[in-house]
Amino acid sequence: MPSELDSTRVVETVEPHNFPPLPPGASFQDIDSESGSEDGSDEEDWDAILAASEAAFSQDEADAMISFLKERGLFAFVKHYVEVHQMPIPKVLLAFGVLIPPEASLQDQLRVLKVTCSRVLRARDKLEAYNTVDDAVALIAKSKKILVLTGAGVSTSCGIPDFRSPTGLYARLKEEHWELDDPQQMFDLPYFKEKPNVFYSFAKEIYPSNFVPSPCHRFVKMLENNEKLLRNYTQNIDGLFEQIGVKRMLNCHGSFATASCLRCRTKFPGSAIEADVFASRVPLCPLCTAIDEEKAKNAPPPKKSPEKWSANSKAFEDDDEDEMGFVSEWEGKPLVKPDIVFFGEMLSDEFDHRLLEDREEVDLLIVIGTSLRVSPVSQIVSHLPHSIPQILINRDPVGHANFDIVLLGDGDTIVKHLCSKLGDSFNLPAPPVPAKLEGLVAESEEPKVEEEVIPERVSESHVWLFPGANREARWVQLVRQAYEEGEENEEDDTSDLQRATEGGLRVPLTEGGSRSRSRSPEGVVEGASEEKRVRLE
Repeated sequence: MPSELDSTRVVETVEPHNFPPLPPGASFQDIDSESGSEDGSDEEDWDAILAASEAAFSQDEADAMISFLKERGLFAFVKHYVEVHQMPIPKVLLAFGVLIPPEASLQDQLRVLKVTCSRVLRARDKLEAYNTVDDAVALIAKSKKILVLTGAGVSTSCGIPDFRSPTGLYARLKEEHWELDDPQQMFDLPYFKEKPNVFYSFAKEIYPSNFVPSPCHRFVKMLENNEKLLRNYTQNIDGLFEQIGVKRMLNCHGSFATASCLRCRTKFPGSAIEADVFASRVPLCPLCTAIDEEKAKNAPPPKKSPEKWSANSKAFEDDDEDEMGFVSEWEGKPLVKPDIVFFGEMLSDEFDHRLLEDREEVDLLIVIGTSLRVSPVSQIVSHLPHSIPQILINRDPVGHANFDIVLLGDGDTIVKHLCSKLGDSFNLPAPPVPAKLEGLVAESEEPKVEEEVIPERVSESHVWLFPGANREARWVQLVRQAYEEGEENEEDDTSDLQRATEGGLRVPLTEGGSRSRSRSPEGVVEGASEEKRVRLE
Protein backbone atom coordinates (compact mmCIF):
# COMPACT_ATOMS: atom_id res chain seq x y z
CA MET A 1 0.00 0.00 0.00
CA PRO A 2 1.16 3.54 -0.62
CA SER A 3 1.61 5.92 2.28
CA GLU A 4 1.73 9.68 2.58
CA LEU A 5 4.64 11.24 4.40
CA ASP A 6 4.00 13.53 7.32
CA SER A 7 4.07 16.97 5.68
CA THR A 8 5.67 18.50 8.78
CA ARG A 9 8.80 16.49 7.93
CA VAL A 10 9.29 18.26 4.60
CA VAL A 11 12.66 19.97 4.29
CA GLU A 12 14.01 22.42 1.75
CA THR A 13 16.24 21.19 -1.02
CA VAL A 14 19.85 20.99 0.13
CA GLU A 15 21.84 23.97 -1.10
CA PRO A 16 24.04 22.85 -3.99
CA HIS A 17 27.80 23.33 -3.96
CA ASN A 18 28.81 26.55 -5.70
CA PHE A 19 31.11 24.92 -8.21
CA PRO A 20 32.25 26.92 -11.24
CA PRO A 21 30.99 25.62 -14.58
CA LEU A 22 32.95 22.70 -15.97
CA PRO A 23 34.92 23.37 -19.17
CA PRO A 24 33.14 22.07 -22.28
CA GLY A 25 33.46 18.28 -22.41
CA ALA A 26 35.18 18.10 -19.02
CA SER A 27 33.11 15.30 -17.55
CA PHE A 28 34.18 11.81 -16.55
CA GLN A 29 30.59 10.61 -16.93
CA ASP A 30 30.40 10.34 -20.71
CA ILE A 31 33.66 8.54 -21.44
CA ASP A 32 33.12 5.09 -22.90
CA SER A 33 36.49 3.51 -23.42
CA GLU A 34 34.91 0.52 -25.12
CA SER A 35 33.35 2.51 -27.95
CA GLY A 36 35.01 3.42 -31.21
CA SER A 37 35.42 1.42 -34.37
CA GLU A 38 37.91 -1.22 -35.30
CA ASP A 39 38.03 -2.85 -38.69
CA GLY A 40 40.03 -5.39 -40.57
CA SER A 41 42.03 -2.84 -42.53
CA ASP A 42 44.65 -4.36 -44.78
CA GLU A 43 48.39 -3.99 -44.40
CA GLU A 44 48.47 -0.96 -46.70
CA ASP A 45 46.13 0.91 -44.34
CA TRP A 46 48.41 0.25 -41.38
CA ASP A 47 51.43 1.26 -43.40
CA ALA A 48 49.66 4.52 -44.23
CA ILE A 49 48.89 5.15 -40.55
CA LEU A 50 52.49 4.41 -39.59
CA ALA A 51 53.86 6.69 -42.29
CA ALA A 52 51.52 9.53 -41.30
CA SER A 53 52.39 9.08 -37.61
CA GLU A 54 56.13 9.14 -38.20
CA ALA A 55 55.79 12.20 -40.42
CA ALA A 56 53.81 14.06 -37.74
CA PHE A 57 55.89 13.25 -34.65
CA SER A 58 59.27 11.87 -33.71
CA GLN A 59 59.31 8.99 -31.25
CA ASP A 60 60.43 11.33 -28.44
CA GLU A 61 57.61 13.78 -29.22
CA ALA A 62 55.00 11.03 -29.18
CA ASP A 63 56.40 9.66 -25.90
CA ALA A 64 56.28 13.14 -24.35
CA MET A 65 52.63 13.52 -25.33
CA ILE A 66 51.76 10.13 -23.82
CA SER A 67 53.60 11.00 -20.59
CA PHE A 68 51.77 14.33 -20.38
CA LEU A 69 48.43 12.58 -20.79
CA LYS A 70 49.17 9.97 -18.11
CA GLU A 71 50.33 12.54 -15.57
CA ARG A 72 48.15 15.58 -16.23
CA GLY A 73 44.97 13.80 -17.31
CA LEU A 74 42.59 13.87 -20.25
CA PHE A 75 41.18 17.38 -19.89
CA ALA A 76 44.55 19.04 -19.26
CA PHE A 77 45.90 17.17 -22.30
CA VAL A 78 43.10 18.42 -24.57
CA LYS A 79 43.47 21.97 -23.23
CA HIS A 80 47.27 21.96 -23.68
CA TYR A 81 47.49 20.53 -27.19
CA VAL A 82 44.18 21.46 -28.80
CA GLU A 83 43.30 24.77 -27.13
CA VAL A 84 46.64 26.35 -26.19
CA HIS A 85 48.86 24.97 -28.97
CA GLN A 86 45.95 24.81 -31.44
CA MET A 87 47.04 21.45 -32.79
CA PRO A 88 44.37 19.96 -35.08
CA ILE A 89 42.71 16.94 -33.48
CA PRO A 90 43.47 14.65 -36.48
CA LYS A 91 47.16 15.42 -35.96
CA VAL A 92 46.96 14.83 -32.19
CA LEU A 93 45.41 11.43 -32.88
CA LEU A 94 48.36 10.45 -35.05
CA ALA A 95 50.51 10.38 -31.90
CA PHE A 96 48.39 7.40 -30.83
CA GLY A 97 48.42 5.72 -34.21
CA VAL A 98 44.85 6.74 -34.99
CA LEU A 99 43.95 8.05 -38.44
CA ILE A 100 40.73 10.04 -38.79
CA PRO A 101 39.41 11.72 -41.95
CA PRO A 102 40.06 15.48 -41.70
CA GLU A 103 36.51 16.17 -42.91
CA ALA A 104 35.03 14.44 -39.82
CA SER A 105 32.90 16.77 -37.70
CA LEU A 106 34.43 18.43 -34.64
CA GLN A 107 32.05 16.45 -32.43
CA ASP A 108 33.25 13.15 -33.94
CA GLN A 109 36.88 14.25 -33.64
CA LEU A 110 36.46 15.07 -29.94
CA ARG A 111 34.63 11.80 -29.30
CA VAL A 112 37.39 9.74 -30.92
CA LEU A 113 40.04 11.73 -29.04
CA LYS A 114 38.33 11.09 -25.67
CA VAL A 115 37.95 7.38 -26.40
CA THR A 116 41.54 7.06 -27.61
CA CYS A 117 42.98 8.90 -24.59
CA SER A 118 40.82 6.82 -22.26
CA ARG A 119 42.25 3.63 -23.73
CA VAL A 120 45.79 4.88 -23.20
CA LEU A 121 44.95 5.86 -19.62
CA ARG A 122 43.60 2.38 -18.91
CA ALA A 123 46.95 0.89 -19.92
CA ARG A 124 48.70 2.01 -16.73
CA ASP A 125 52.21 0.66 -16.12
CA LYS A 126 52.88 -0.85 -12.71
CA LEU A 127 55.35 1.06 -10.52
CA GLU A 128 58.13 -1.45 -9.95
CA ALA A 129 59.29 0.16 -6.68
CA TYR A 130 56.28 -1.16 -4.75
CA ASN A 131 55.59 -4.88 -4.35
CA THR A 132 55.26 -6.05 -0.75
CA VAL A 133 52.92 -5.71 2.22
CA ASP A 134 55.63 -3.72 3.98
CA ASP A 135 55.73 -1.39 0.96
CA ALA A 136 51.98 -0.86 1.39
CA VAL A 137 52.44 -0.05 5.09
CA ALA A 138 55.28 2.39 4.30
CA LEU A 139 53.17 4.12 1.63
CA ILE A 140 50.25 4.59 4.03
CA ALA A 141 52.59 5.82 6.77
CA LYS A 142 54.24 8.52 4.63
CA SER A 143 51.27 9.63 2.51
CA LYS A 144 49.25 12.72 3.45
CA LYS A 145 46.61 12.85 0.70
CA ILE A 146 45.21 9.35 0.35
CA LEU A 147 42.26 8.90 -1.99
CA VAL A 148 40.18 5.85 -1.03
CA LEU A 149 37.69 4.22 -3.39
CA THR A 150 35.27 1.87 -1.62
CA GLY A 151 32.58 -0.51 -2.82
CA ALA A 152 30.06 -3.02 -1.52
CA GLY A 153 32.80 -5.38 -0.33
CA VAL A 154 33.53 -3.20 2.72
CA SER A 155 29.99 -3.84 4.01
CA THR A 156 29.50 -7.55 3.36
CA SER A 157 30.80 -8.49 6.82
CA CYS A 158 28.12 -6.19 8.27
CA GLY A 159 25.44 -8.39 6.74
CA ILE A 160 24.79 -6.20 3.69
CA PRO A 161 24.99 -8.24 0.46
CA ASP A 162 27.29 -7.12 -2.31
CA PHE A 163 25.93 -6.97 -5.83
CA ARG A 164 27.70 -9.39 -8.15
CA SER A 165 29.00 -12.33 -6.11
CA PRO A 166 27.24 -15.73 -6.36
CA THR A 167 25.41 -14.96 -3.09
CA GLY A 168 25.11 -11.21 -3.71
CA LEU A 169 22.13 -8.94 -4.16
CA TYR A 170 21.60 -9.62 -7.85
CA ALA A 171 21.69 -13.39 -7.33
CA ARG A 172 19.08 -13.11 -4.56
CA LEU A 173 16.88 -10.82 -6.62
CA LYS A 174 17.01 -13.25 -9.53
CA GLU A 175 15.90 -16.07 -7.26
CA GLU A 176 13.28 -14.25 -5.17
CA HIS A 177 11.83 -11.76 -7.65
CA TRP A 178 10.96 -13.82 -10.70
CA GLU A 179 9.10 -10.86 -12.24
CA LEU A 180 12.43 -9.10 -12.89
CA ASP A 181 13.79 -9.83 -16.38
CA ASP A 182 17.16 -8.61 -15.11
CA PRO A 183 18.02 -8.11 -11.40
CA GLN A 184 19.52 -4.72 -12.24
CA GLN A 185 15.97 -3.56 -12.99
CA MET A 186 15.62 -3.13 -9.22
CA PHE A 187 17.77 0.01 -9.64
CA ASP A 188 16.45 1.06 -13.04
CA LEU A 189 14.67 4.43 -12.99
CA PRO A 190 11.99 3.70 -15.65
CA TYR A 191 11.21 0.38 -13.94
CA PHE A 192 10.97 2.11 -10.55
CA LYS A 193 8.43 4.58 -11.93
CA GLU A 194 6.37 1.68 -13.28
CA LYS A 195 6.70 -0.71 -10.31
CA PRO A 196 8.07 1.10 -7.22
CA ASN A 197 6.56 -1.60 -5.01
CA VAL A 198 9.20 -4.07 -6.24
CA PHE A 199 12.01 -1.79 -5.01
CA TYR A 200 10.32 -1.10 -1.67
CA SER A 201 9.65 -4.80 -1.10
CA PHE A 202 13.45 -5.26 -0.91
CA ALA A 203 14.74 -1.87 0.29
CA LYS A 204 14.85 -2.85 3.96
CA GLU A 205 17.58 -5.37 3.11
CA ILE A 206 20.01 -2.54 2.36
CA TYR A 207 18.65 0.23 4.61
CA PRO A 208 21.46 1.68 6.77
CA SER A 209 19.93 1.66 10.26
CA ASN A 210 20.15 -2.12 10.47
CA PHE A 211 23.92 -2.55 10.47
CA VAL A 212 27.16 -1.95 12.40
CA PRO A 213 30.25 -0.53 10.59
CA SER A 214 33.03 -2.97 9.73
CA PRO A 215 36.79 -2.73 10.33
CA CYS A 216 37.11 -1.45 6.73
CA HIS A 217 34.82 1.50 7.55
CA ARG A 218 36.82 2.18 10.71
CA PHE A 219 40.11 1.97 8.79
CA VAL A 220 38.96 4.82 6.53
CA LYS A 221 37.98 6.78 9.65
CA MET A 222 41.45 6.20 11.13
CA LEU A 223 43.01 7.59 7.93
CA GLU A 224 40.91 10.70 8.46
CA ASN A 225 41.76 10.90 12.18
CA ASN A 226 45.46 10.75 11.27
CA GLU A 227 44.95 13.57 8.73
CA LYS A 228 45.83 11.32 5.81
CA LEU A 229 42.48 11.08 4.03
CA LEU A 230 42.07 13.30 0.96
CA ARG A 231 38.61 11.89 0.25
CA ASN A 232 36.67 8.63 0.34
CA TYR A 233 34.80 8.05 -2.91
CA THR A 234 32.23 5.45 -1.92
CA GLN A 235 29.83 3.66 -4.23
CA ASN A 236 27.85 2.42 -1.21
CA ILE A 237 24.40 3.67 -0.30
CA ASP A 238 24.25 2.09 3.16
CA GLY A 239 25.30 5.19 5.16
CA LEU A 240 27.84 3.32 7.29
CA PHE A 241 30.66 5.77 6.62
CA GLU A 242 28.39 8.56 7.89
CA GLN A 243 27.57 6.42 10.91
CA ILE A 244 31.27 6.00 11.74
CA GLY A 245 31.79 9.76 11.33
CA VAL A 246 33.80 10.06 8.09
CA LYS A 247 33.54 13.68 6.88
CA ARG A 248 35.83 13.86 3.84
CA MET A 249 33.64 11.74 1.64
CA LEU A 250 31.71 11.72 -1.62
CA ASN A 251 28.68 9.46 -2.00
CA CYS A 252 29.14 8.76 -5.72
CA HIS A 253 25.85 6.86 -5.98
CA GLY A 254 23.91 8.88 -3.42
CA SER A 255 22.49 7.50 -0.18
CA PHE A 256 19.36 6.97 1.92
CA ALA A 257 20.18 10.16 3.87
CA THR A 258 17.56 12.06 1.87
CA ALA A 259 14.66 11.21 -0.43
CA SER A 260 12.88 13.26 -3.10
CA CYS A 261 9.51 13.44 -4.78
CA LEU A 262 9.92 12.55 -8.43
CA ARG A 263 7.20 15.04 -9.38
CA CYS A 264 7.84 18.25 -7.41
CA ARG A 265 11.45 17.47 -6.40
CA THR A 266 10.81 18.36 -2.75
CA LYS A 267 13.51 16.79 -0.60
CA PHE A 268 12.73 14.89 2.63
CA PRO A 269 15.04 13.60 5.35
CA GLY A 270 15.76 9.91 4.88
CA SER A 271 14.18 9.17 8.25
CA ALA A 272 10.83 10.32 6.82
CA ILE A 273 10.55 7.18 4.69
CA GLU A 274 12.11 4.76 7.18
CA ALA A 275 8.77 3.38 8.42
CA ASP A 276 7.66 2.83 4.82
CA VAL A 277 10.91 1.05 3.96
CA PHE A 278 10.53 -1.42 6.83
CA ALA A 279 6.83 -1.92 6.10
CA SER A 280 7.54 -2.47 2.37
CA ARG A 281 5.21 0.44 1.50
CA VAL A 282 5.59 2.92 -1.34
CA PRO A 283 5.79 6.47 0.10
CA LEU A 284 3.96 9.29 -1.70
CA CYS A 285 4.68 13.00 -1.47
CA PRO A 286 2.20 14.65 0.96
CA LEU A 287 2.40 18.02 -0.83
CA CYS A 288 1.53 16.62 -4.24
CA THR A 289 -1.07 14.29 -2.73
CA ALA A 290 -2.84 17.24 -1.08
CA ILE A 291 -2.87 19.11 -4.40
CA ASP A 292 -4.23 16.03 -6.21
CA GLU A 293 -6.98 15.60 -3.63
CA GLU A 294 -7.98 19.26 -3.95
CA LYS A 295 -8.12 18.97 -7.73
CA ALA A 296 -10.23 15.83 -7.45
CA LYS A 297 -12.75 17.62 -5.19
CA ASN A 298 -13.19 20.47 -7.66
CA ALA A 299 -13.18 18.38 -10.81
CA PRO A 300 -16.52 17.69 -12.55
CA PRO A 301 -17.73 14.09 -12.28
CA PRO A 302 -16.59 11.89 -15.15
CA LYS A 303 -19.12 11.19 -17.86
CA LYS A 304 -20.41 7.64 -17.92
CA SER A 305 -20.15 5.80 -21.20
CA PRO A 306 -22.97 3.42 -22.16
CA GLU A 307 -22.43 -0.15 -21.07
CA LYS A 308 -22.14 -2.29 -24.16
CA TRP A 309 -19.95 -5.05 -22.97
CA SER A 310 -20.55 -8.66 -22.17
CA ALA A 311 -18.27 -11.29 -20.71
CA ASN A 312 -17.01 -12.14 -24.17
CA SER A 313 -16.47 -8.52 -25.24
CA LYS A 314 -14.69 -7.76 -21.94
CA ALA A 315 -12.33 -10.63 -22.58
CA PHE A 316 -11.70 -9.21 -26.06
CA GLU A 317 -11.00 -5.76 -24.56
CA ASP A 318 -8.56 -7.30 -22.08
CA ASP A 319 -6.69 -8.90 -24.97
CA ASP A 320 -6.56 -5.53 -26.69
CA GLU A 321 -5.17 -3.93 -23.53
CA ASP A 322 -2.42 -6.53 -23.31
CA GLU A 323 -1.48 -5.88 -26.92
CA MET A 324 -1.48 -2.10 -26.52
CA GLY A 325 0.67 -2.23 -23.37
CA PHE A 326 -0.17 -2.17 -19.73
CA VAL A 327 -0.80 0.96 -17.67
CA SER A 328 0.90 0.95 -14.26
CA GLU A 329 -1.26 1.52 -11.20
CA TRP A 330 1.45 4.00 -10.09
CA GLU A 331 1.31 6.16 -13.20
CA GLY A 332 0.86 9.82 -12.31
CA LYS A 333 1.32 9.28 -8.58
CA PRO A 334 3.85 11.45 -6.69
CA LEU A 335 6.39 8.74 -5.88
CA VAL A 336 9.12 9.42 -3.32
CA LYS A 337 12.48 7.83 -4.12
CA PRO A 338 15.62 7.66 -1.96
CA ASP A 339 18.34 9.93 -3.33
CA ILE A 340 20.43 7.02 -4.58
CA VAL A 341 21.61 7.01 -8.18
CA PHE A 342 19.66 4.55 -10.31
CA PHE A 343 20.63 3.29 -13.74
CA GLY A 344 19.45 5.98 -16.14
CA GLU A 345 20.51 8.84 -13.82
CA MET A 346 23.65 10.95 -14.00
CA LEU A 347 25.98 11.33 -11.05
CA SER A 348 26.02 14.76 -9.43
CA ASP A 349 28.28 17.48 -10.80
CA GLU A 350 30.20 17.24 -7.55
CA PHE A 351 31.76 13.98 -8.77
CA ASP A 352 33.45 15.68 -11.73
CA HIS A 353 34.51 18.75 -9.74
CA ARG A 354 35.95 16.79 -6.83
CA LEU A 355 37.84 14.40 -9.07
CA LEU A 356 39.37 17.25 -11.07
CA GLU A 357 40.48 18.86 -7.78
CA ASP A 358 41.64 15.71 -6.01
CA ARG A 359 43.75 14.35 -8.87
CA GLU A 360 46.05 17.38 -8.37
CA GLU A 361 46.65 16.56 -4.69
CA VAL A 362 46.46 12.77 -4.30
CA ASP A 363 49.65 10.94 -3.30
CA LEU A 364 48.23 7.40 -2.84
CA LEU A 365 45.17 5.47 -4.03
CA ILE A 366 43.65 2.63 -2.01
CA VAL A 367 40.80 0.66 -3.57
CA ILE A 368 38.78 -1.51 -1.17
CA GLY A 369 35.95 -3.94 -1.82
CA THR A 370 34.90 -3.23 -5.40
CA SER A 371 34.98 -5.02 -8.74
CA LEU A 372 35.36 -1.66 -10.57
CA ARG A 373 32.70 -2.59 -13.11
CA VAL A 374 30.39 0.42 -12.81
CA SER A 375 31.28 3.52 -14.79
CA PRO A 376 32.16 6.33 -14.28
CA VAL A 377 33.45 5.52 -10.76
CA SER A 378 35.49 2.62 -12.16
CA GLN A 379 37.47 5.13 -14.27
CA ILE A 380 38.89 6.96 -11.25
CA VAL A 381 41.74 4.43 -11.20
CA SER A 382 42.93 5.27 -14.71
CA HIS A 383 42.32 9.03 -14.59
CA LEU A 384 44.61 9.71 -11.63
CA PRO A 385 48.28 10.50 -12.39
CA HIS A 386 49.96 7.21 -13.31
CA SER A 387 52.95 7.98 -11.08
CA ILE A 388 50.72 7.81 -7.98
CA PRO A 389 51.02 4.41 -6.24
CA GLN A 390 47.89 2.24 -6.20
CA ILE A 391 46.93 -0.49 -3.71
CA LEU A 392 44.05 -2.94 -4.12
CA ILE A 393 42.39 -4.60 -1.10
CA ASN A 394 39.73 -6.98 -2.35
CA ARG A 395 38.43 -10.52 -2.04
CA ASP A 396 38.72 -11.10 -5.79
CA PRO A 397 41.22 -9.87 -8.38
CA VAL A 398 40.38 -6.91 -10.63
CA GLY A 399 42.00 -8.08 -13.82
CA HIS A 400 41.32 -5.01 -15.96
CA ALA A 401 43.31 -2.63 -13.69
CA ASN A 402 47.05 -2.68 -13.05
CA PHE A 403 47.66 -2.05 -9.34
CA ASP A 404 51.12 -1.78 -7.80
CA ILE A 405 50.29 -3.90 -4.76
CA VAL A 406 47.39 -6.39 -4.71
CA LEU A 407 46.19 -7.71 -1.33
CA LEU A 408 43.54 -10.39 -1.88
CA GLY A 409 41.30 -11.93 0.79
CA ASP A 410 38.90 -10.84 3.51
CA GLY A 411 39.06 -7.03 3.59
CA ASP A 412 38.56 -6.74 7.35
CA THR A 413 41.45 -9.15 7.99
CA ILE A 414 43.71 -7.24 5.60
CA VAL A 415 43.06 -3.77 7.08
CA LYS A 416 43.52 -5.08 10.63
CA HIS A 417 46.86 -6.56 9.55
CA LEU A 418 47.92 -3.23 8.06
CA CYS A 419 46.78 -1.33 11.16
CA SER A 420 48.79 -3.64 13.41
CA LYS A 421 51.89 -2.61 11.48
CA LEU A 422 51.02 1.10 11.37
CA GLY A 423 51.24 1.57 15.14
CA ASP A 424 49.05 2.79 17.99
CA SER A 425 47.56 5.69 16.04
CA PHE A 426 45.79 3.09 13.89
CA ASN A 427 44.20 1.07 16.67
CA LEU A 428 40.68 0.54 15.35
CA PRO A 429 38.00 1.92 17.71
CA ALA A 430 34.93 -0.08 18.69
CA PRO A 431 32.12 0.48 16.16
CA PRO A 432 29.07 2.56 17.10
CA VAL A 433 25.94 0.44 17.52
CA PRO A 434 22.61 1.87 16.26
CA ALA A 435 20.11 2.44 19.07
CA LYS A 436 17.66 -0.10 17.66
CA LEU A 437 20.38 -2.78 17.71
CA GLU A 438 21.53 -2.16 21.28
CA GLY A 439 21.09 -5.31 23.27
CA LEU A 440 21.03 -7.40 20.10
CA VAL A 441 24.76 -7.02 19.49
CA ALA A 442 26.62 -9.20 21.94
CA GLU A 443 29.20 -7.44 24.06
CA SER A 444 32.32 -9.54 24.38
CA GLU A 445 33.49 -10.05 27.96
CA GLU A 446 37.10 -9.78 26.93
CA PRO A 447 38.68 -8.44 23.76
CA LYS A 448 39.37 -11.14 21.21
CA VAL A 449 42.97 -12.06 20.66
CA GLU A 450 43.61 -11.79 16.94
CA GLU A 451 45.58 -14.64 15.44
CA GLU A 452 48.70 -13.59 13.62
CA VAL A 453 48.13 -13.45 9.88
CA ILE A 454 50.95 -14.44 7.57
CA PRO A 455 50.05 -13.53 3.99
CA GLU A 456 51.23 -15.74 1.14
CA ARG A 457 53.09 -14.16 -1.73
CA VAL A 458 52.28 -15.32 -5.26
CA SER A 459 55.71 -16.27 -6.54
CA GLU A 460 57.86 -13.09 -6.46
CA SER A 461 55.00 -10.88 -7.61
CA HIS A 462 53.16 -7.92 -6.11
CA VAL A 463 50.16 -10.13 -5.29
CA TRP A 464 49.58 -11.34 -1.71
CA LEU A 465 46.95 -13.81 -0.48
CA PHE A 466 45.27 -13.39 2.90
CA PRO A 467 42.61 -15.61 4.51
CA GLY A 468 39.49 -15.58 2.35
CA ALA A 469 41.35 -15.25 -0.97
CA ASN A 470 40.59 -17.64 -3.79
CA ARG A 471 44.03 -19.15 -4.29
CA GLU A 472 42.88 -21.08 -7.33
CA ALA A 473 41.41 -18.10 -9.17
CA ARG A 474 42.44 -18.06 -12.82
CA TRP A 475 43.98 -14.58 -12.53
CA VAL A 476 46.10 -15.65 -9.56
CA GLN A 477 47.28 -18.72 -11.47
CA LEU A 478 48.18 -16.57 -14.47
CA VAL A 479 50.23 -14.21 -12.27
CA ARG A 480 52.03 -17.15 -10.68
CA GLN A 481 52.72 -18.70 -14.08
CA ALA A 482 53.95 -15.40 -15.57
CA TYR A 483 56.41 -14.74 -12.74
CA GLU A 484 57.67 -18.31 -12.68
CA GLU A 485 58.22 -18.23 -16.44
CA GLY A 486 59.89 -14.83 -16.04
CA GLU A 487 62.32 -16.30 -13.51
CA GLU A 488 63.12 -19.19 -15.88
CA ASN A 489 63.69 -16.76 -18.77
CA GLU A 490 65.94 -14.66 -16.53
CA GLU A 491 68.03 -17.72 -15.76
CA ASP A 492 68.20 -18.55 -19.48
CA ASP A 493 69.21 -14.96 -20.28
CA THR A 494 71.96 -15.09 -17.65
CA SER A 495 73.26 -18.37 -19.09
CA ASP A 496 73.15 -16.97 -22.65
CA LEU A 497 74.98 -13.84 -21.51
CA GLN A 498 77.60 -15.87 -19.73
CA ARG A 499 78.18 -18.09 -22.79
CA ALA A 500 78.28 -15.07 -25.11
CA THR A 501 80.81 -13.26 -22.91
CA GLU A 502 82.97 -16.34 -22.63
CA GLY A 503 82.90 -16.63 -26.43
CA GLY A 504 84.19 -13.08 -26.87
CA LEU A 505 80.91 -11.57 -28.11
CA ARG A 506 79.84 -8.06 -27.06
CA VAL A 507 76.26 -7.85 -25.75
CA PRO A 508 74.71 -4.41 -25.14
CA LEU A 509 73.38 -4.13 -21.61
CA THR A 510 70.79 -1.86 -20.04
CA GLU A 511 71.22 -0.35 -16.62
CA GLY A 512 69.59 -3.38 -14.98
CA GLY A 513 72.06 -5.78 -16.59
CA SER A 514 69.65 -7.39 -19.06
CA ARG A 515 69.97 -7.31 -22.82
CA SER A 516 68.53 -4.20 -24.39
CA ARG A 517 65.48 -4.55 -26.57
CA SER A 518 64.91 -2.52 -29.69
CA ARG A 519 61.69 -0.56 -29.97
CA SER A 520 58.96 -2.31 -31.91
CA PRO A 521 59.01 -1.02 -35.49
CA GLU A 522 55.22 -1.35 -35.68
CA GLY A 523 54.32 1.62 -33.51
CA VAL A 524 55.02 5.24 -32.82
CA VAL A 525 53.84 4.85 -29.25
CA GLU A 526 55.58 2.72 -26.65
CA GLY A 527 53.62 -0.49 -26.24
CA ALA A 528 51.87 -0.05 -29.57
CA SER A 529 52.73 -3.61 -30.58
CA GLU A 530 50.41 -4.83 -27.81
CA GLU A 531 47.58 -2.39 -28.52
CA LYS A 532 45.70 -2.64 -31.79
CA ARG A 533 45.56 0.53 -33.84
CA VAL A 534 42.26 2.15 -34.61
CA ARG A 535 41.25 3.66 -37.92
CA LEU A 536 38.02 5.62 -38.18
CA GLU A 537 36.34 5.26 -41.57
